[in-house]
Amino acid sequence: MSANAAAQTLPDSIDLRAAYCIPITQNAISVLGSFSQDGRALPADADDLLMRELTKARDNLAHMQRYLLPRLSALEVGPLMAARQQALSDIRTNQALANSCLSKCKDAECLSQCAGEPAQRMRKCQSSDWLPF
Repeated sequence: MSANAAAQTLPDSIDLRAAYCIPITQNAISVLGSFSQDGRALPADADDLLMRELTKARDNLAHMQRYLLPRLSALEVGPLMAARQQALSDIRTNQALANSCLSKCKDAECLSQCAGEPAQRMRKCQSSDWLPF
């Protein structure tokens, strides 16, 4: 074992949350960006909301990256990669569940009750106020 590997520490809960939330937030940016680029005209208030949410997601992503990236060289990567893989799995599962909900639900109440466990975990990534700085 090299001296560098021996110096690595286990990531704490904040590190793991950042590792989970970075791909979740990147996916949200991609989805929000696709709405703004799909060529359909949106009402002005919807377009404004979309732009605010996109800006917020980009700011949150930058905040998470500013926190985690400088710490990576001191942390064991295995748990961080596991958190990332869980995020990617949650994205896939949530998308499949959303497609199923959209095909069977006819109103907003049904849709809100249809969200599963992955969506609950993913919602925790909608802000970065849990970071220490």
